[in-house]
Amino acid sequence: MSEAATGTATSVIENLIQRLASEHADLVTLYQQTLRERVFTNRYVLRPIMLGGIADEEADTLLAYLSHPTRDLAFDRGTKLCEAGLSEQSMLGLGEATQQFFLSKMSNETILPALQAIDTYLHAVIQGFMQSREKVILNEQERTRSALDRTLSRYSLQMEVAASLAGATTSILDLDALVITAVELIREKFDFYYVGLFLIDESGQWAILQAGTAESGPDTLHRGQLTELTSNSLIGSCMESGEPRVVIDVSKDNSFMRYPLLPETASEAAIPLHSRGKVIGAVTAQSKQAAAFSDLDVTALHILADQLANAIENTRLFTEQRRSEEKYRTLLDNIEEGYYELDMDGKYTFVNDAMVYLINTPKNKILGSYFQHFIDSEYVERVKQAYKATFQLGGAVHGIEYKVRSKEGLGRYVETSALLSRSSMGEMAGLRGIVRDITARKQAEQYQIERKVLERSNKELERFASVASHDLQEPLRKIQTLGDRLMTKSGDSLGEEGRSYLERMLTAANRSQTLIDNLLSLSRVATQGMPFVRVDLSKVVREVVNDLEERIEQTGGKVEIDELPTIEADPAQMRQLIQNLIVNGLKFHRPELKPRIKVFSRTFDDKRRRLIAGSSNLCQILVKDNGIGFDEKYLDRIFQPFQRLHSSQEYEGTGIGLSLCRRIAERHGGEITAKSQPGRGSTFIVTLPIKQTKSETIQ
Repeated sequence: MSEAATGTATSVIENLIQRLASEHADLVTLYQQTLRERVFTNRYVLRPIMLGGIADEEADTLLAYLSHPTRDLAFDRGTKLCEAGLSEQSMLGLGEATQQFFLSKMSNETILPALQAIDTYLHAVIQGFMQSREKVILNEQERTRSALDRTLSRYSLQMEVAASLAGATTSILDLDALVITAVELIREKFDFYYVGLFLIDESGQWAILQAGTAESGPDTLHRGQLTELTSNSLIGSCMESGEPRVVIDVSKDNSFMRYPLLPETASEAAIPLHSRGKVIGAVTAQSKQAAAFSDLDVTALHILADQLANAIENTRLFTEQRRSEEKYRTLLDNIEEGYYELDMDGKYTFVNDAMVYLINTPKNKILGSYFQHFIDSEYVERVKQAYKATFQLGGAVHGIEYKVRSKEGLGRYVETSALLSRSSMGEMAGLRGIVRDITARKQAEQYQIERKVLERSNKELERFASVASHDLQEPLRKIQTLGDRLMTKSGDSLGEEGRSYLERMLTAANRSQTLIDNLLSLSRVATQGMPFVRVDLSKVVREVVNDLEERIEQTGGKVEIDELPTIEADPAQMRQLIQNLIVNGLKFHRPELKPRIKVFSRTFDDKRRRLIAGSSNLCQILVKDNGIGFDEKYLDRIFQPFQRLHSSQEYEGTGIGLSLCRRIAERHGGEITAKSQPGRGSTFIVTLPIKQTKSETIQ
C-alpha cells in the first residue's frame, strides 16, 4: 500500500473513532433496540435491564478496537457475548446494526476502508463467539446427562424400596411388626428425617399414630398422638380428601402443624393409604430440606402406600382369623392374595377364591391335586426345594417366584410365602401360605430392559440426525447449487438431452432433500419435542386450514371443522399431525370429485386410566375425507415409513407423513388408526389423553 493510501486509511480510522466517541449514545441505543427485538431467541432469559449494559460494553469494545486494532480483543468480546447467553441471531443483528450505523455516518469516499475495518472486527468477534458456543453446547449436554443419571438413580432406588417392601409385607402377618418395618424401610432408603404411619379408628373421625421413626418416634407413640380428619393439619387433610398433600416449605405454609418433637422439619408429604375403595390411614414423610419431594418421589410413595395399605388390610384379616377358624375361612376368600393349604404329600386341601383365580382352574380340580401340577416345569424343582426346606427346618419360606401353568396355558407370574402348619397335637400337618400376582412387576422389569434398549436406540437415532443434518445435507446442497448454476449459465448450450439429464438430476436432488428433512422430522418427534401445555385443537385446525388456503383453493376443496376439545399436548406436533392428515385428504382425492374434509371429535372414558372427577379422560380426533380410500388390509402398512400404496408419479410424497403422525400420537400416549374402503373415502382416528400424567407437562 502506498504512503498516500496508508495515510488515507489512518485518517478514515481516526474519523471513525471521532464519530464513535461523539455519537456513542446513538450507537448504544441502536444496539439496545437490536437486542430487544431478538431477546426471545437467546439461550437464557435476558432481562431488559441487562441489555443496556451489553450494548454499552459492545460500543466501548468497538471503540477500543479501532483505537488499538488487535484480533485478541475482538475474539475475547465474542467469547463474552456467548457466555452472556446471546444467540446467533442476536450476534448477526449486532453486526448488521454496526454496519448500518457507520453507513449512515460516513461519506462515499471513506465508506470502503471504514467497512473493511468494521468487518475485520466483526469477523474476529464471530470467531470467538462460535468457538465458545461449541464449549457451551458440550457443557449443556453434560448437565443434561448428569440430570438424567440422577433421575434414573432415584428411580432405581424407589424400585429397590418397592421390592423390599413387597418382600416384607408378604411375609409379616403381625400388624405392629408390619407398620414398624415399613416406616423404617421407607425412612432408611429415602433418607427422610421422619416417617410416620396413621390408621383411622373405628369412629372414622380420628387417626392414631401406629409407627414413627427417628429418635422422636417412640416418644410420639408413647404420647398416643391423635389427628382429626379435617383440613386443620396436612395429614388430616390428606386422609379427609384421599389425595396426596405436599408442603414445600413448612415455614411458609399454614397447613403444616409444627410438632415440638420434630423441630428440624422443613418440608412434608402426606400420602393416603387406600384399600378396597376407602382411606384407612396415611403415611407422613418429613425432610430437613425444603422442596425435598419431587413428582417422582410422590408417585413412588403413592405406589408404596397402596402396596402397604393392601398388606395392612391383609394383616388385619389374618388377625381376625386367629380368633375363629370358621370366620377365618370366610375371610380368606375375600383377601386379594391367594391363600392355600397343603398336606404333607403336597396336595391342596384348601384354596381361596383368589387362588382359584390365579391358577385359573375350578376349585374341585385343584383340591386333592399336587401343587406341581399347576407350576411351569421350569420352576417346579425350585418350589419343591423351598417347601422341603420348610418341612426340614420347621420354619417359613418367603418370596419364592414361579410361573403358573393352567389349562389355558396362561403365563401368570406369582410369588409365594409359606409357613409350616401343625395339628392340634403339635405335629406337622403340612403348609399354608399366600400367593401374590407379580405379573405386573415382571412386566415392569421387562419394560425397564426394553427401556434401556430404547434409550440406546434413541442415542443412535440422535447420532443419525446429526449425520443427516450435516454430512448428508451438505453435499446434497452443493449438488443443488452447482446444478442450478449450470442450468442458468450453460443450460442453452447443453442441448435437449443434456438439459433433460440436468433437470432429472435436480429433481432427484430435491426429492432426496425432502426425504432427509422428513426423516429428521420423524427422528426428532421424541428427542426434540416441546413440553406438554394446554392446546385448543379447534384453534390449531383453523390455523392449519388458513395456512393451506391456497392449496385448498387449487383443488376446489372444502374443510369443515366441528368444535374440538382442549388437551395437554405439544402444540407444534399437534399442528404437524393435523396438517399431515388434512393434506392427505387433499392429495388423495378422486379426480371427478372436489375434496371434502371434515374434522370432528368425540370423548370417552378408558377404564384403565384414572378418571378426572366429572370428566372423560380420552378424546378421538377424526379426519374424514371423500377421497380414493384404500383396502383396510393395508392398514398396518400405511403407517410404516416409506410404505406407499401408490407410486410417486401418481401422487407426490415420500411415504413419511402418516408414520410421523403415528410417532406423534404415541409420544402423547395415544394411537392412530383408520377406516376406509376403496373409492369410498377414509376416516383417520387419533386417540389422545385429554390430560397427560407425564412429568414433562407444564401446568
